[in-house]
Parts: sequence; structure tokens; C-alpha cells
Amino acid sequence: MEERTKGIKSFSKFIYTTLSIVFVVLLVATIVGFAVWLWSATHLPTALVEINGRMMEVPYLFKIGNFEVFLPVIWESGFDFDSLRLGDVIPTINFGDLLRSVFILVGLSFAKDVFKRLREDGSPFRKEVVSSLKRFAIALLALGTVSGVVSLLAAAAVWVVCLIFEYGCMLQNESDTTL
Repeated sequence: MEERTKGIKSFSKFIYTTLSIVFVVLLVATIVGFAVWLWSATHLPTALVEINGRMMEVPYLFKIGNFEVFLPVIWESGFDFDSLRLGDVIPTINFGDLLRSVFILVGLSFAKDVFKRLREDGSPFRKEVVSSLKRFAIALLALGTVSGVVSLLAAAAVWVVCLIFEYGCMLQNESDTTL
């Protein structure tokens, strides 16, 4: 039994680390996507700014005193910005894509919570694991409202796993109290 618990802990640690990396990458992509959407949706005014000796047009956000704040633009030294247009580099991003990304981030954080709890204790039959799984299923359900049938089916599958784990918790409690 101890070997099984060690296996659950080590695999959960691997999955938790992988989900954490995916979460950070998606968070950065969502922030960049939001900046692009903000730029295209609000039609921000632009200003010419010199970066590395090159003049480039960047979106102007606001000015505080003598300090001007621009929307950050990813650039590469020596790149020709003169012929670059936003639509050439980044496809159109709509609000639905951003909303979907936010739901995915929420779902990933709940999935990370499940594997964090498994990594710490190794026993899947605990109330904390079941409640984390339920939150994950609800996040998948919310994602399904904006992304489609696959997320709805995944939410249903995770909910069934929740019911199985609840039953396992009940059996674990009975077993622990009879010993």
C-alpha cells in the first residue's frame, strides 16, 4: 500500500509541475491576447517611439506628468518594423477567445489544486480532493458554455469521477472507523 501511495505522490507531482508550466504559458498568452484585443477594440492612438535606434509606432495609453505609458510591444533587435502591421503577425482575437482563455485558466487552477492535494497526501479518497474535483467539473461546465460539446462531456466525466471518489471516501471512512 505504501508503494502505491508513493507512486500517486510522484505522478501527481509530475502532473502538478506540468500543469503549472502550462498555466504560466497560457496566462502570458492571455495577457498578450488581451493587450492585442484592447489595442484593436479601442483603437488606441499611436505615437512614434525610438527603440534601439529605430522609430516605431506603438499604442499610446496615457501620460502622467512627463512620463508617457505605451502598450508594450514585443520586438526583436534589427527587425524591420516599417512594413509590419498587427494583422500580419497576430490573427484577430475576439472577446470570446479571451473569455475561453480565462475559463481555461480557472479550470487549470482547479486541476492543479487536485494534483497538489494528491501530491501532499497521496490518498485520493479525501473530501478535499473530491471538492477540488467538483470545482474543476464546474469550471469545465462553464468552459463548455463558450467552447462547445467536448468541454461539456469532459465536465460530465469529471463529475462521474467525483461521485466515484465520494463513494471511495465513504468506504475509506467506514474502513478507518472499523479498524
